[in-house]
Amino acid sequence: MADRVTFDFETGEVIFDTDAQKGVEVDLHLREKRAAIMAAAGYDQVSVSDLCKEINDALRGMGFSGNITAGADPEQGN
Repeated sequence: MADRVTFDFETGEVIFDTDAQKGVEVDLHLREKRAAIMAAAGYDQVSVSDLCKEINDALRGMGFSGNITAGADPEQGN
C-alpha cells in the first residue's frame, strides 16, 4: 500500500510509487515549478535576507544599534 511521489528537482524526475502508478517521468521544467509544488504542500519559501532585515528592524526598535544579522540590510551598507 505504497503512496509516494518524489520530486527530484536536480534531475527533473518525478518518481511515482503509488497503487495507481509506478515509474519515473522526466519533467524538463520541474526546477521552475519547485516553488509552486512546495507551496501546494504547505512549505513556503522564505527569503533569508528579508528575514534578517526584519530581525534587524525589530532589534533596532528595541534599542539595539547596528546589524545583528550580518549581510542583512543593503540599505545600511551590509
